Amino acid sequence: GTPREPLEYKKMYLDRLWDLIVGRIEAAQMKAIVGDNVPASDLKQYGLGLWALGVGVDSNVDAVVAGTQRALFVLPSYETGGSQRVLLTLLSHVDRRRFAPELVMLDATGALQHMVPADVPVHDLGKPRLRQAIPSLLRILRQRRPQVIFSTLGYVNLAILGLRPLLGFGTRIVIRESNLPSQALPHLRGAAALRLGYRLLYRSADKVVAQSDRMRQELEQTFHVPPSRLARLRNPVDVAAIRGG
Repeated sequence: GTPREPLEYKKMYLDRLWDLIVGRIEAAQMKAIVGDNVPASDLKQYGLGLWALGVGVDSNVDAVVAGTQRALFVLPSYETGGSQRVLLTLLSHVDRRRFAPELVMLDATGALQHMVPADVPVHDLGKPRLRQAIPSLLRILRQRRPQVIFSTLGYVNLAILGLRPLLGFGTRIVIRESNLPSQALPHLRGAAALRLGYRLLYRSADKVVAQSDRMRQELEQTFHVPPSRLARLRNPVDVAAIRGG
């Protein structure tokens, strides 16, 4: 068919996730929605953050302030990478009337620090290695008590899911898989342990975001993530930033 404009893709993300949030459709029933081009101001009303926060929030959890939910985004560093750019792009477009985003950094160093919005609180744990950061990560999660936690790198995803029983409060954990596991895991140190972690923990996430049908199928068949907890959503594009650059 005719190639779609980036703005049209952006609206498709938002429409699909809004349907998930308000319960119109289940993840397994999602179909691509091709929308007409709309003004950027209308898109910002929903915000690209809904792409990551499309699982809703528990009704029995108090809001941070009236009408908002605290959402913690977790990154290891600001080093240049696709996963980091995706998460920082989401931070810029979260609808502040619905969510109060905060950023937890294991080590707040790297070239992408300029992408952090000025209104987003940053919690720097000062621990470059995940193993050293675990106690501090658990402490900040307990202190901030977010309604939603979002992560987008496999080893950080596993750490957050593993900490869940120790949190002491209810929260939704949304993880995004950044690479096809069958291709990425064999090249990583501790591949066998990582594969076991994927099998044991990924299915406990409230939502797992896959970038493609193949990735979604692999997460379901190889790592036993329930289909109802999987969503296939391609990477968001910040059209205004690209054009402005």
